[in-house]
Amino acid sequence: DSGITSVTFQHPSHNTIDDVVVEYQNGTKQICYQVKHEISTSVKQNLTFAKLLQKDSDTPNSSCLLSAIMSGWKDASTKTDAIEPVLYTNRHIGPNRTKREFNGQTYQAYPMEQFFSLLKQELQQMDSTVAPTFSDKNLALQWGEMCNCLGLKNPSEAVPFFAVFTIQGDQPNLEETERNLVNTLSGFFSCDYTLAEDLFSKLVYALRLWTTSRREDSRVTREDA
Repeated sequence: DSGITSVTFQHPSHNTIDDVVVEYQNGTKQICYQVKHEISTSVKQNLTFAKLLQKDSDTPNSSCLLSAIMSGWKDASTKTDAIEPVLYTNRHIGPNRTKREFNGQTYQAYPMEQFFSLLKQELQQMDSTVAPTFSDKNLALQWGEMCNCLGLKNPSEAVPFFAVFTIQGDQPNLEETERNLVNTLSGFFSCDYTLAEDLFSKLVYALRLWTTSRREDSRVTREDA
């Protein structure tokens, strides 16, 4: 009923947005989830703007997480019309503004969720063929720092990406996801929790095919499930 025709784990034609790809009936729309969960600990780590732009200091010429996702989106968009990249994580989205510096200027960076929300609102009102400009100094400097990290010579190239990119934080961890899925199966099939756990185990067992090169078709359909 949702219009989904298939789900692909580790999509063979995509990079960096390939963990879970959901395809819809019109044949063009794909929602591409890149999963960045942290191992559960007593102290939960925030996902912040700084983390999104952080590069691996031990790896020369490494790209930041945001750059990798944008690169994957750009490549996938040459093959399919509507690609919606989603960063999916169990980390908490940092809620605080922080002091940062870019091009010798100090500014107050917006919390990540608010930053991308403001960015989408502003970009929707602009001509996508020209480099965006912002009256809000903090937003302008935060945008500039991000484009600099992405290595964009022409910032207008990023506009189509940020129009569709989303971050889904505070998602369930592995144990919570399992409990949620078992409860969902119990509701779907009107069965008790024990039988639902058995159904869940069978779905997990099927991942040995659905996530490996042993599969004949990378797409998992409703009929397969």
